[in-house]
Amino acid sequence: MMAKNYLRLFLRLLLIVILLGCVGDLVFRYAERPEPSAEGIEFLISLTAAGYIWPLVGATYFLAAVLLAVPRTVGLGLVVLAPVWVNVAMFHLALDLSWPRVWPAVVVIALYLVLCVLYRQRFRSLVVCDGGR
Repeated sequence: MMAKNYLRLFLRLLLIVILLGCVGDLVFRYAERPEPSAEGIEFLISLTAAGYIWPLVGATYFLAAVLLAVPRTVGLGLVVLAPVWVNVAMFHLALDLSWPRVWPAVVVIALYLVLCVLYRQRFRSLVVCDGGR
């Protein structure tokens, strides 16, 4: 039981570091990115042209990192991240399925899914019906 708690803490902290690194990269643009496919570039150009998506993604990552840092709100942090990870997965499956560009997304989504399994009790109230009481 103690090992499971340490694993949960370690994975949570790892995801927090990744999220804050992504926020920093969105703000300061310090990381090299592999060139996406032509369809991926077109999609990313349209997202960037909208003007709001990257600040929204950065704010979502930051909010999720804060929620994951507080033990009581870990479940909410994972729920907040779900739409972002679905979009990342769909982008790579539909527009940019090249292993050198996909593996970081696969690793982070796998980390996210492991955390969802480890904290599955936090989601029970979302899927259990109490009979209308």
